[in-house]
Amino acid sequence: MRGHTVLTAALLGALAWAAADAAAPGTQKRYTDFIDELTDLRRVAILPAPGETCKQFSSFDRASLKKETWRANNDRGHFLRDDPEGKVLADMKGPGVIHRIWSANPEGTLKIFIDGAEKPVLAFDFKQLIYGAKYPFVEPLVGLRARGANIYVPIPYQQSCKVVVENPGAMYYHVTYRTYPPGTQVESFHLPLTAEEKKRFDQACKTLKACEKYPLTLDRTAAVGNRIEIKAGKTAVIARLQGPAAIYRFRARIFSGKKREALRDLVLRITWDNHTPASVWCPLGDFFGTSPGINEYSSLPLGMSDDDGYYSYWPMPFARNALVELVNDGELDISIAYRIVYGPIGWNRNIGYFHAKWRRDDPCKTFDWPLLETRGRGRYCGAMLTIWNPERGWWGEGDEKIWVDGESFPSTFGTGTEDYFGYAWCSTELFVNCYHNQTLCEGPGNGNYTSVNRWQITDNIPFQKSIKVTIENYAQNKDYAATVYWYATLDQRDTFRPVPHKGRTVRPPAKRPPR
Repeated sequence: MRGHTVLTAALLGALAWAAADAAAPGTQKRYTDFIDELTDLRRVAILPAPGETCKQFSSFDRASLKKETWRANNDRGHFLRDDPEGKVLADMKGPGVIHRIWSANPEGTLKIFIDGAEKPVLAFDFKQLIYGAKYPFVEPLVGLRARGANIYVPIPYQQSCKVVVENPGAMYYHVTYRTYPPGTQVESFHLPLTAEEKKRFDQACKTLKACEKYPLTLDRTAAVGNRIEIKAGKTAVIARLQGPAAIYRFRARIFSGKKREALRDLVLRITWDNHTPASVWCPLGDFFGTSPGINEYSSLPLGMSDDDGYYSYWPMPFARNALVELVNDGELDISIAYRIVYGPIGWNRNIGYFHAKWRRDDPCKTFDWPLLETRGRGRYCGAMLTIWNPERGWWGEGDEKIWVDGESFPSTFGTGTEDYFGYAWCSTELFVNCYHNQTLCEGPGNGNYTSVNRWQITDNIPFQKSIKVTIENYAQNKDYAATVYWYATLDQRDTFRPVPHKGRTVRPPAKRPPR
């Protein structure tokens, strides 16, 4: 293990600037800043400034506005109003930015009106836009995967933004947008992009197409790694690091024969600054964004390969120290190789600590099943959900709901579980994307194990006091397991508890079709 080395002044300046940017209401944001946010994972570790929000317009059934019809499920249409230009999907006041537009059935002409202009900055056939027919709406920031249409191209605005579709039919839709504190100066979306913007945008797309090769923009770092055998029932300390510093890469690979079971037997436990309980507590395989077993995929923060191992690029800053442990709760010894890349940072009170925790209900009986409930200040950055379904039919007829800072009604109210995870229509198609993936669908149909994830990088959800994230569960007889990722202060309080080994068992690979 080499000692600490000094990071480049550019990195220290970038991290300090990002912290100041999050805290200062008078910040200026150029379009190149929004492009950089597409790939810069360090920014999600910066705690939000007061007044920053991230919310969603969607086609959720308006009958759900009443408590007695909370489970209403006619989640299409339900536009805000009819304007002369078409059906209004979303209408925002700035300063802000649209991070994501999703639809299960993109039709008609999509129009974006910025800052009160009479003419749209964009007016284009919605379906052709998804197929990459107009720059900069290109892969991997737009695309149709497993019948779900997604747009992640940032569309910022200073004063206002209106999203309209002409002749949409009965559309399912989401529009996810961020609002900045008053006084923030935002460079509004424009076409064509400048030469510098195009250069940065093309580089961002190149990075997002090869996530497993995510460039670590540091001249020098320190690293610790080894190949060890962890005896059954034992705990191995794999790193003790001194801060202020940040972990930038964590790689691991299991060599035991029963990898499917071993990835649940081993628990990753990380403690920051001697604070208990541990901020990271998760079965090792689930931590890397898919389960059970090894399901090959690559995304911006996480990925998995049987040949090359499993990676995490989540930045994990800490002020004083970090303790990284692997706990073997299984009955067999497990051989594992690992490598941790880290380096010192300029600590700042606006930097958040990384959290990742796991829960499971088998069978799940709760209708609004909790993904995350925590009190404190931070950013919610996404989840991995694994379902075991004893039947062939669809399991995911349920909306995500997100309440922030004690809201009486969720500011994010979705249209279906698969819609939240970026696909549509109960599709069994596996797909890979930088921000959302279906990594496993054993079948037949939607039976046996399915594993999906969504990383809210640009569209992370800030909270000042609390956040509650749930997913509806209509079936109520399935095995639900989830890993959730967020940044927060160390004094945050969540509802997760360590799950005993008997609660982490994995069913064997399917040999017979479900009912």
